[in-house]
Amino acid sequence: MIKNQNIHEAIEYILVSLESQGQAPGTLKNYKNSFNVFENYLNQHGISQVNETVCLGYIYSKTGFKVQSFNERMLNPKINRRMMPLHLLLMYLDTGKFLYEPRNIKKIFLCPEGFRDEYEMFVEECNRRGYANSTINSNTQKIQFFLKYLDSVQISSSDEITLNHIGKFLALYDNAAVKYVGTILYVLRNYLSFVYQNGFTCCDFSLLLPKVRVMRNSSIPYAWEKRIL
Repeated sequence: MIKNQNIHEAIEYILVSLESQGQAPGTLKNYKNSFNVFENYLNQHGISQVNETVCLGYIYSKTGFKVQSFNERMLNPKINRRMMPLHLLLMYLDTGKFLYEPRNIKKIFLCPEGFRDEYEMFVEECNRRGYANSTINSNTQKIQFFLKYLDSVQISSSDEITLNHIGKFLALYDNAAVKYVGTILYVLRNYLSFVYQNGFTCCDFSLLLPKVRVMRNSSIPYAWEKRIL
């Protein structure tokens, strides 16, 4: 979070910059109205510093829609209209420069058909447990990597997963940092336990995953590798 920022001055600078670039009067009016409503929100809630979390909270308060991040693709034009001015503001506060650029939209994950039910149930469970948006995004991203890998090796359902498949997936991260591999294992352990408990697999592979503390140089422990050969 940036400290000692003057939000009003930043907004005024952005509006002047938009006008100097030849933005249409109607567009400028929409930006001014959006920023005025946002500033009123900040004043009402005693907020003097702005970051993405604050902006997402504002979006939720005005639309009732929980946006995960400013990189999320929005199909609702009303939400997009509220996000674009805040996107410009966040970029200016982060860089000190006016950058009129589109939001970097993250591609929508298309879950392989054979894994869709358990994947959607897992995401719902993460939400039910009250995980932070950043935690949910991080967890689901790693599960998406796993499901994409399974699909790439012609595995079409959870009941076809074997320990060998899991081992080969983990081997893809053999040169990754220890901490990152540990996170992969943690998320994968949660997911594999979840799909077993919900009847999608006959074996609880989560119990067979290596423990983070025995990992060396981001590699899968040798004793565990022997188990899947």
